[in-house]
Amino acid sequence: MSTSALSRFLDSDIYFSFRRSPVAMGATLVALVMMLGAIFAPWISPHDPFDLRNLDLNNALLPPAWEEQGQGSYPLGTDDQGRDVLSTILHGSRISLLVGLASVAFAMFMGIALGLLSGYIGGRLDAFIMRVADVQLSFPAILIALLINGVARAALPADANMDTMALGVLIGSIGLANWVQYARTVRGSTLVEKNREYVQAARVIGVGPIAIMLRHVLPNVLGPVLVIATINVATAIITEATLSFLGVGVPPTSPSLGTMINNGNNFLYSGEWWLVIFPGAALILLCMSVNLLGDWLRDALNPKLQ
Repeated sequence: MSTSALSRFLDSDIYFSFRRSPVAMGATLVALVMMLGAIFAPWISPHDPFDLRNLDLNNALLPPAWEEQGQGSYPLGTDDQGRDVLSTILHGSRISLLVGLASVAFAMFMGIALGLLSGYIGGRLDAFIMRVADVQLSFPAILIALLINGVARAALPADANMDTMALGVLIGSIGLANWVQYARTVRGSTLVEKNREYVQAARVIGVGPIAIMLRHVLPNVLGPVLVIATINVATAIITEATLSFLGVGVPPTSPSLGTMINNGNNFLYSGEWWLVIFPGAALILLCMSVNLLGDWLRDALNPKLQ
């Protein structure tokens, strides 16, 4: 970012609103700490939970370090395989964030493209896209994701390695389950923007429809889309955790937060509470901080609240 761009940002209304919101600053701090912890997990985690050479079943199900049988080298205890819970949370957060961000990017790209075409071209194409969107909205997103996930897994070749393809299938299924709100939002904004004077002027000078949609309409409809995307990151992470908890998410060899909670749930009633509480707390903190940021961004970009 250049000096002039940075100075404009520091003088903007969004930055002023951010400085006046302790909730937004606190949520940003929590989200930033968790994201940096996930990104740098291979370097800052006390142990490598995926290195089988370092696993010792004698250290399985150790409680947190502050309890009587806990060890200082395992601050949050260990799981049934002897893996450090803190290290697994850091590595699992990477997968949860990757799935959340990638699926939102996929849903946003698909929704923006279909919304632009639907709103600008109109006619039968608009009616078809919106009817498909209406049908999909009649089902919960988690059921759509489960259906797409199951169909994709069944359609893959029998000799395909599901562990290596599970992440892509998961991202695709969550993205396909959440494109509708982007498409409807972009379509509504496009219906307004395509009748503006600058669009009519572009048509008069011979600019093509694709160029008009990309150069003129798209930049003016991205504001609401960015707010939806920010909020949907948390929704996508929860959807991934739900699918992994149900056993149709990422493979156990590369566990996410949802897989950890699913595994810990098997030991909850035998007293190993830390296997559920700590991954669950990490999931709640991550999703809550992103949701609070999305709420602040929605209010900051709303001209009626300025």
